[in-house]
Amino acid sequence: METEQYKIIVDDACKWLKTYKEEEKQFDIIFGDLTDIPVHEGGDTWDFVRTVVKAALSLLPVGGKYYTHCNGVNAKSAVQYFEKMLNSLGVPIEIAHTEAHVPSFCEKWVFYQLTRKEGAITEDVNGDAPVAEGTKRLKHQLPMAQIKKKPRGEEKTEPAKEDKKEEAKKEKASPEKKDDKKGGAKDLKDKLEVSKEKGLTKEKSTVDKKVKRAK
Repeated sequence: METEQYKIIVDDACKWLKTYKEEEKQFDIIFGDLTDIPVHEGGDTWDFVRTVVKAALSLLPVGGKYYTHCNGVNAKSAVQYFEKMLNSLGVPIEIAHTEAHVPSFCEKWVFYQLTRKEGAITEDVNGDAPVAEGTKRLKHQLPMAQIKKKPRGEEKTEPAKEDKKEEAKKEKASPEKKDDKKGGAKDLKDKLEVSKEKGLTKEKSTVDKKVKRAK
């Protein structure tokens, strides 16, 4: 739907932010209402929020406004993390926020008003933006999505399995331990039998002495 005053597009917002950037279009005011700011820190949702906010800010002229909501006033860590993210985008902006009670949310909600200031867009913490507008990324820099980490404990589990296999092989290959155990049990049995025979001999000699005395 399009008129002389407005144009309504029902489509992927991220796609059109990219299209307008390529066409070098700018907007005096942009409202961002795509998703709630997550209460946890880090993760894919935060990457999505960062991408959308930065793309929108890059379409503002100096003095342009970007309006968006954040989270409830009780989610203090989420609000602080959002503001920290704004300061790390590499876009010169003035940050202001207000609070208002939202009946459907049953709590006070935090709203942000961002104003574009003079200055070039520089590289942010995650490396999503160019070092300066129009410059190229260095070859040795890789996007964060391409950096893979091995899961914790992966290196430790494999040697443990190998050690167990080697121990099992050693036990099978050396029957000396089993023979030692058998030999030890046999020696103990022989000692008990010898001591038993000695005891019987001593008792027999004592009986013979008593018989002689009786005679």
